[in-house]
Amino acid sequence: MLLDVRGLCATYDSPEGSVRAVEGADLHLEEGESLGVAGESACGKSTLGLAIAGSLRGGRASGTVLLDGVDLLGIPPAEFDKKYRWKEVSVIFQGAMNSLDPVFRVRDQLDEVLRHHGAAGDLGAAGRAMTSVGLDPGVLDMYPHELSGGMRQRVVIAMALLLGPRLVVADEPTTSLDVLVQAQITNLLKKMREGGTSFILITHDLAVLAGIADRVAVMYAGQIVEFGTAEEVYGSPRHPYTKALLESVPTMRGPPPGHIPGSPPDLASPPAGCRFMDRCPEALEKCREAPPCVKTGTGYVRCWLY
Repeated sequence: MLLDVRGLCATYDSPEGSVRAVEGADLHLEEGESLGVAGESACGKSTLGLAIAGSLRGGRASGTVLLDGVDLLGIPPAEFDKKYRWKEVSVIFQGAMNSLDPVFRVRDQLDEVLRHHGAAGDLGAAGRAMTSVGLDPGVLDMYPHELSGGMRQRVVIAMALLLGPRLVVADEPTTSLDVLVQAQITNLLKKMREGGTSFILITHDLAVLAGIADRVAVMYAGQIVEFGTAEEVYGSPRHPYTKALLESVPTMRGPPPGHIPGSPPDLASPPAGCRFMDRCPEALEKCREAPPCVKTGTGYVRCWLY
């Protein structure tokens, strides 16, 4: 098993007190597999990915994140940066324009990653990274503002793949891109998986995950409420929230997409029971208590219905 996450929590301090953006997350990923993390905005998806990749800023992570049996959360930051960041685990951050420095050429920004690991000036590696994402190496001499949104996103992906990491966390890599470019980026991620790179794809769009994810984790209000293979989650969704998300996906044929009434709870003061209870059409009186974690196939669901 490449990745084994157990009881992962991520907490931020706020004027209202401690906010646990991720609580008790459990998931696993085999070598060469892809994991999709889906859910509404502000449900903890990005925080989960950043905590796994050791890139959480301004917060505290606890629990266990095992990469090939090594607990990444137990490694001192300096050692993690030297041995694991970019080389074993890398991140494709949300929003390509926010990830690239506008005053430096693409070459300089890739070279910064290489320099961090003692390979500064390796133009061959930089050129190969460009080619791997379908860009001409001549892009290395350009500034971010000279590139289209899709090209900038490819540069960010190339940067993440530069040192051949085994695990890549991709945070909303198709956000703000047009439909054609979204398809290109999705196909690129598929090629990454076929090449043996494991990745975690974070998105609010279950339709994006349908043809690319081997496993799916559905998050709501900081918790993973359902986890399993893509076949299990899409073929026989169990949690009412998962069902509602799938029903909200537009289709060419069939009924109009549904919607989920209400809003997620405030994580500064979450309810004691099921966090989806107030929006759930199948809520029970029992749901006022914390739901159990019930094994389902290769995954689990947190719901009193089972």
